Amino acid sequence: LVFTATVALLPTIKLGDLATVKVKHKAKEITDQEIDNVLNDLKKMQTKEIIKPEVATKDDKVIINMEMFLDKVPVEGGQAPNHQVYLNEPHYIPGLAEQLVGLKKDDTKEFSLKFPKDHYQKHLAGRDIDFKIKVNEVFELQHPDVNEEFAKTLGQESVEKLKNVLRENLAQEAKQKDEQKIEIEILDQMIEAAEFSEIPDVLINAEKNKIFQELKYSLENQGIDLEKYLKDLKKTEEDIYKDFAEQALRRVKAALLSRQVAIENKIKAEKADLDAEVKQIKAAYPDNKNVEENLKKPEVLDTLSLTIQNRKVMSWLKEQILGSKA
Repeated sequence: LVFTATVALLPTIKLGDLATVKVKHKAKEITDQEIDNVLNDLKKMQTKEIIKPEVATKDDKVIINMEMFLDKVPVEGGQAPNHQVYLNEPHYIPGLAEQLVGLKKDDTKEFSLKFPKDHYQKHLAGRDIDFKIKVNEVFELQHPDVNEEFAKTLGQESVEKLKNVLRENLAQEAKQKDEQKIEIEILDQMIEAAEFSEIPDVLINAEKNKIFQELKYSLENQGIDLEKYLKDLKKTEEDIYKDFAEQALRRVKAALLSRQVAIENKIKAEKADLDAEVKQIKAAYPDNKNVEENLKKPEVLDTLSLTIQNRKVMSWLKEQILGSKA
């Protein structure tokens, strides 16, 4: 008997010259306005809601029963009982909050609004939608003052110390975003400079499936049904897979490029690196037997090792290109 087998081979990669990669950090100064914005968000977290019999103002919250109609036909999923609307915040339907100002409990109102052109429900995007509203309740929102007492509820001795902590946190967040941007730019430029032989479809299809699973997980966390999401987009799962082609190809190239850098520069995850990673994960999920069992599986350990290796590769690249690991 003679067997013929066709297998996909990893493509060969010729790396470009690192000297051609040009990236730089962009320092960001934290402004007083940014700190004030965070303080306002913190104030909202301690807001007291008081029922009021008077009409709603732009600083109140209303609870409404909302019905939407398109050409006098009820919109699927457009019935929202006890829908909360903060009248001083942008609503996903522009103009809705303005229509509710001046109403009080048990008031009803009918009006039309145009949905945004970029709304994810394509059959509603840019269309004039009719609304029927009944106000169930109006709440006055009482925000705390930013004073010493407020600072102490957040674990700080004074408003000044609270602002200093917020400034440090915002600066750290800005630094992390800058690092992410730098890493993306390095990979993009290196992919552009590298030469790849033909990339097998099996790698691209596997990456498409990963991206699709990530989308499903994201939708589930937002409480959005995948079938409804696809219906609103007027697309099938096959269409979505096709949409992922370019993103999947870029991710495959990035993974192959990182692997090649690791091979050529003898970069790998050492046992000590893996042990430290496992210890950190266990500490994050104490007494979780599922995590304990998963961390014993060879395929999970292999994935962790690859993740560590990719981090070490990026650290090495930044050291070569920027002169430092950070």
